[in-house]
Amino acid sequence: MKHRARRGHRPLRLLLGLPLALVTAAPPSVAAPGSNIVVIVADDLSERMLDDLLAADLMPHFRSLFVNAGIRFTNSFVTTPLCCPSRATLLTGQYAHNHGVRSNDLPKGGVTLLNDASTLATWLANAGYHTGLVGKYLNGYGKDASHTVATDDPTYVPAGWTDWQALLDPSLTRVYNYEMNDNGVVRRFGAQPEDYQTDVLAQRAVDFLTELPGPPPRIDVPFLLWVSPPAPHSESIPEPCALPDQEIGIIRPAPRHLGVAAAISLPRPPSFNEVDLTDKSTWLQAAFPTRYDQAAVDCLEQSYRSRLESMVAVDDLIGAVTDTLLARNALDDTVLIFTSDNGFAFGEHRFTGKVVPYEESARVPLFIRLPQMTSSSSTAALVLNTDLAPTIAELAGVTPGLVVDGRSLVPFLLGTPPPVWRDLFLLEGLQTAQKGPIVPAYSALRSGPHAPSPNRLMMSWADGSGEYYDLDLDPDELGNTIGQVPPSSVRWARTRGLELKACAGQTCRNLETF
Repeated sequence: MKHRARRGHRPLRLLLGLPLALVTAAPPSVAAPGSNIVVIVADDLSERMLDDLLAADLMPHFRSLFVNAGIRFTNSFVTTPLCCPSRATLLTGQYAHNHGVRSNDLPKGGVTLLNDASTLATWLANAGYHTGLVGKYLNGYGKDASHTVATDDPTYVPAGWTDWQALLDPSLTRVYNYEMNDNGVVRRFGAQPEDYQTDVLAQRAVDFLTELPGPPPRIDVPFLLWVSPPAPHSESIPEPCALPDQEIGIIRPAPRHLGVAAAISLPRPPSFNEVDLTDKSTWLQAAFPTRYDQAAVDCLEQSYRSRLESMVAVDDLIGAVTDTLLARNALDDTVLIFTSDNGFAFGEHRFTGKVVPYEESARVPLFIRLPQMTSSSSTAALVLNTDLAPTIAELAGVTPGLVVDGRSLVPFLLGTPPPVWRDLFLLEGLQTAQKGPIVPAYSALRSGPHAPSPNRLMMSWADGSGEYYDLDLDPDELGNTIGQVPPSSVRWARTRGLELKACAGQTCRNLETF
């Protein structure tokens, strides 16, 4: 079925591997090959932010669907904590050095560098799946008015997508007055309450499910629905307050949710507005020589609360999708996945934003709900955004059309974790400026909870600095102990990092596992 454009819108050795943690409770159902799949990807949602939303009971649909009846991956990370590289990884199962999208913008990043001839969409479409994307695709999509490259054309629809409802750059980070590619036709949305971006995306997701073939209420085709609201990413609008040399901003919530997070305070972990940066990398010390004043802290708090409030509409979206799946008798045949493209730091180490390899930036939520699940479970296994594409491919019963670097999470979903699993992974980033200081290129190794030297993070910055943390002893990364690491271990970690930066496929998996 080819969807028609819709003419309107509706209201070191970090070291050797040990046995893997088991899922705490075996899931009650099995996802058979050919399962329907719904993926919801938030933007800039950190684990801490999600936990605050849940503690305030601001996401009841999410709680009912994923927390009470899903599997939580408590050690979930992205390999490059930046929107465009991470989203390309989600669609390909590859590290950024393999899919080639290294940043958000040309010449090293952006949508035009992704080979969209082979992604999750094409793999599943070739197997008979109906595929729909609703929301954000990759940064730069539709941005270049010259249209010299196919994916700069705002009417371009990448291969493999049956129904294409993609927001267009540069307006995608505005909740009003934005544009969307509706199956090859550009739609413009205004500033009325019914134009609120997350609500429009919710309706488009509902439309996709409602229009799938089958005598009502049955659905006769397998489907992949990829829903990617830009929330809680800040908007590209004039900012009501400013934090010097930092990535900050607000996002307007849906009018019905204004003020619902007014009682929630900005988190202030021990690393917040860190007192002493003299042990940190030289670029960080140079960028932030003084601590935030009270005006800056107030600005951060305003931004944080606005982002929380924007997520309540995402919860409504989750409820609308769930209700539609129920109405079509499809919920019990559908795997649901929720994650984010990266985390976000709010003043930890005096830094606000993503990009960096610190925990706040690289750690992301990941929940998966199997059909007919009625109880919750969790696993502490070290999982990555490289794992989502091979997981979805296995759930769909298809072979990836690329050499993937990740590994399928299906054994965890079935309650039978593999005896050998990942012990460490590579964090990689190019020099980046995100509305703030120039963050130099880096590579970092992060070990998981079951490595002999568990939960260690070693960073190598292009400015020559290094950092090392034992996250069990120092979860807030306050004390850099790189000077206490034996030189042989430093050399081993740097060598392993270089090997991982050149790895592909099984070689990556071998290097991540001992």
